[in-house]
Amino acid sequence: MIKFFKELPLQVVFGLGFLLLIFTGGLAAYKLSEQKEFLILHFDPYRGIDMFGDISVIYQILGMSAVVFAINFFLASSMFNRERFFSYILGFGTLLFSVLLLIAISVIILVN
Repeated sequence: MIKFFKELPLQVVFGLGFLLLIFTGGLAAYKLSEQKEFLILHFDPYRGIDMFGDISVIYQILGMSAVVFAINFFLASSMFNRERFFSYILGFGTLLFSVLLLIAISVIILVN
């Protein structure tokens, strides 16, 4: 497990994923904190608005994402000595997950 923390590519990948997660949370808190009404969570161009929610839904999504990030980090660190490739797959998958979360929260912010 000590070798895992010395791997520079894994440090960069998990660090960027964590920073994106923090940035997404800060962006959501900054842009949506003044919204008192319901948020539009899903918009379909054919049927219109079909899902509403409040700001707590955004924070629940961010909380679940943080749990997924932590689980992937601990899985990657525990599997590193046995299977390095799996650790890299988890790392890059987590980074991709953080980017997709940033895109999703940004779309919700732009719709509202």
